[in-house]
Amino acid sequence: MRVPARVLVPGVLHGPVEGAPLRIAPVSFWGGVDADGRIADVHHPQHGASTADRILVLESSKGSSSGSSVLAELIMTGRAPAAIIVAEPDAIIAAGCLAAAELLAGAEPVEGAGRRGAAEPMEGGSPAGSEAGTAPSPAVPPLLQVSLPDLQRLGGAGRIRVSTAPPALTVVREM
Repeated sequence: MRVPARVLVPGVLHGPVEGAPLRIAPVSFWGGVDADGRIADVHHPQHGASTADRILVLESSKGSSSGSSVLAELIMTGRAPAAIIVAEPDAIIAAGCLAAAELLAGAEPVEGAGRRGAAEPMEGGSPAGSEAGTAPSPAVPPLLQVSLPDLQRLGGAGRIRVSTAPPALTVVREM
């Protein structure tokens, strides 16, 4: 099944991202998500779940505009979701993605600060996927909008594949 999506922030994908979606109730990134990308709000139904490197599916965020700085920091440290899918455009999430994109635009690669955390050494002692011993810079996750009915279907999908090229979303059912 293909789901039409509007690309709000294209982000950076090195090929499609595929995985089990993490559908969560609205969360405030400011105080509701910790520096490791885990849901820290003790009253949140998914308290303790990690959003890092996951395809995050949510109807909306909540909280103050400060949440955009928390999301930007998660992106800068490589602990952000791999992709974010929302039902309605969300200015807080978009601002966090765009701020990180601006900050990363002039950033030099930092050793050990790749998208999925510290780079693993390869033969010869250089980190995998790097030049001159540096790991790739963290990547801004794509932010996509889908209709609410499609969003609700995504939450029950076994796996989904995200691409910023049309069609942006493909739901892959596990057999």
